[in-house]
Amino acid sequence: MTTTAKKWGNSLGIRLAKPIAEEVGIQDGTELTYRVVDGGIFVKPVKRKPTLDDLLKKITPENRHADLFPDTEGDELL
Repeated sequence: MTTTAKKWGNSLGIRLAKPIAEEVGIQDGTELTYRVVDGGIFVKPVKRKPTLDDLLKKITPENRHADLFPDTEGDELL
């Protein structure tokens, strides 16, 4: 697969084909890191540790665990 570098401001940009981007988990807004390796360019997505907000957004009624003590509210069980 090939692509062409295009001028983007004072820099150059390249487009990634959708199947390639999906395979490595790149989507709009993904932060990338790149470096020169053996005369070529190595590009990969930055793997960030998820924030608490990121994790909380993934909670759904389907993936929540059941309450261990559903009938106890306000009284500690010690």
